Order: sequence, then structure tokens, then C-alpha cells
Amino acid sequence: MKRILHFALAVLLLSVVGCGSDDSDTSLSLTESFNVNADSENIPITSWQAMRTFDNIEILGDTGDGKSFYIRFNENGVLDRANYDDYTNGLGFSTSYSNPSETFTIQNVSINEANKIVNISFEGIIYEDDLDVFSPSSTIEITQGEINVKFIENPTATSPELNDFIDAKIDGQLFQSMKHATITSSSTDLISYSADGDGIESISLNFDELNTTAGTYNFTPGTQSESISFSTFDPFASEFGEYIEYETSGTLIIEVYIPSSPTSLGQLTGTFECTASANGETINITEGKFNFSFL
Repeated sequence: MKRILHFALAVLLLSVVGCGSDDSDTSLSLTESFNVNADSENIPITSWQAMRTFDNIEILGDTGDGKSFYIRFNENGVLDRANYDDYTNGLGFSTSYSNPSETFTIQNVSINEANKIVNISFEGIIYEDDLDVFSPSSTIEITQGEINVKFIENPTATSPELNDFIDAKIDGQLFQSMKHATITSSSTDLISYSADGDGIESISLNFDELNTTAGTYNFTPGTQSESISFSTFDPFASEFGEYIEYETSGTLIIEVYIPSSPTSLGQLTGTFECTASANGETINITEGKFNFSFL
């Protein structure tokens, strides 16, 4: 799957390459560079492309002889994933699918809006199996990584109204989603839209596709529809990981609800606040906001 995603990105980037922010960093060098060391050996990247979709940036570099490095993150340095592939030898390595920031860190992200330059530095461990972080013989350490490249705006991005995200503060710490999944019930019209950042936390929004409307909803533990769910999963806690599902109570405000149709996506936009409790621990989730599209 990783290779398919990389190939699709490369086709899109190459097709468009051929043919403003208050935080803009005008000090960034205009000279492009792409330096990545794997297990203290340089990966000789010779060509690259970078693209921004809303506030998410993805960069793909290629050596020209079967190796590539890919990274996707947002403008605040929240990581989706980083991949190193050696197609010649049939090898592929990626950051942990869950909680990637535990072993792979982004030190900074700087952007020069005027010249469309992004600079990022990073380091950490990547795994041959991103769902198995307990196989030390199947890892590579990115010992040094710094990229300073020009990027383009994604020309195929959908309208800003369909910019998918769930963001919030969890006990005062910013949570921004990078991975999303839509889970539909086989026996009801319930849809659960889940979102993960680069830590252990996961936030899900649950709604009834046929009966949901714009409005304010109060929910308590056990409420299935028009509610927020919260869970954590730490793959580094034990060989099989540690999953905790919390009970939640709070308020969900749906500001926009557009049902899907055979010819168009549905849209759900709004805000939420809640508390999440499990094992004697209570977590406060505040300033929640969401916007996503669904079939």
C-alpha cells in the first residue's frame, strides 16, 4: 500500500511541476536541499517534489536507483508518517502507524510563503512492519534528516469546506488529526468518523446518517449517535500494545449537516467539549472542532 500511495503522489506532483501566512519565515535559504541519513549512511536523494494540501505537507525524494524517502506532516509539525523504501531489494520501512512521535521526532517546520519554501528537520526509528514495533532487527534509524525544498499547492484539493479534520485540546495540549477512518455499521445507519494525531489519542465523532440534523446534542456514556468517543492506544506499552476506551460526557454542536447523495459527498461541521473517564482518570477535552466529508 505504501508504494501505491507514493506512486500516486509522484504522478500528481510530476504532472503539475511540468506544466500567505503571518508566520512566514523569510530567512529560509532559496537553495533546495534534501539530506537523509539511514543508519548513519547517506541516502543520495537526487530529485524531489513537495506539495501542500490545506495545512498538510508531503515530500517525496528519489535516488534514481530504486530508493525513496517520503514524509507527511502538518504545518505545526504533527507527523502522519515517514517512509523509506528500497525497491531494488524489496524493502520498505515506516514510522509506527500508531503513536509515531514516540520514536520519530520533527524538530521544526519553517515555511517561506512568498517563495513557497518549506524547511524541516527530523530523526528517529522506522520499522519494516509499522504495526509491529517489537522487532528490533527490522528497524532503521534515521540519524539525521533535513529538507529545504520548494512546494506547490495541491491543484486537485477539494473546496475548503471539505477540509477533513478533528482538532481539540486534550488536558490543554493541542490535538490535531492526521489519520482518518470512517466506520459504518452493518445493521444501523450509525457512522463513526475517527481521527488520530501522532500520539496515542484517538477522537471519534458518531452520528446517524439518516436522522442527524444541525443542532446541539448533550451526550453521556452509552450514547451512540451524535456523540464523541475517546480512546488511547500505545503500541510501545507492551508487545500487544495497550488500548483504553473511555466513557465520555459532553456537548456536541453540529453547525452544518449536509447528507450525502449518489452524486455528492455529505458534510459535517461543528464543535464539541467533553470529559473522558477510564480507570480512575478523567481527561478534559476542550475547544474541539471538526469538519469532514462522507459518502
